[in-house]
Amino acid sequence: MYDIFLRDVTIRLMKRAWTTAIETPSRMELEGHTYRSSLEKLIYCLTLYNPPRKGWKTSLKSKFRVESPAVFAFSIFYMIAGGVMLSLLVASSFTAPPHIGVLAFLSLITAYSLIQMKKWAVLLTTILFFLGAAFSIPVLFVEMNRQTFSSSLGALLFNLALIIHVIISLFAFVYVAAKRDHFE
Repeated sequence: MYDIFLRDVTIRLMKRAWTTAIETPSRMELEGHTYRSSLEKLIYCLTLYNPPRKGWKTSLKSKFRVESPAVFAFSIFYMIAGGVMLSLLVASSFTAPPHIGVLAFLSLITAYSLIQMKKWAVLLTTILFFLGAAFSIPVLFVEMNRQTFSSSLGALLFNLALIIHVIISLFAFVYVAAKRDHFE
């Protein structure tokens, strides 16, 4: 059954390539190359319409199915955030609060679901935004009340990282929620 489907798709692609090669002028310039004969045009059109095969170089967009640069950037953000949280958990010999591990795990799963454009990426992005805000904002509030927001360079960098994390999480949440129809 699969062989019949593959044969039909190949025949349709060859017909499309042949009609494109025949309907174009005798001298065709595409991508800096001049194609003089119908055979050269047919070969070009076949490579244009055929999907990449094993061993062929494919673009980054086809490997990762990058539909939107913003979604790809948010998935990179969640990968980095999950990696940093996991490294903090390991560096503290697993004595850090357990929500850090949960947030790290959810961040890595969200990064994967955003790259793959899964429907459940919307739900995970929403959960991560609210959990991240629920754990980050009280920490920042306590730091400001204790007047230790910028007591040292390490504390200042940590607090700025928390602020940036909440802001990017907010942007990711709003963007993914607005584009939720594009996820499958």
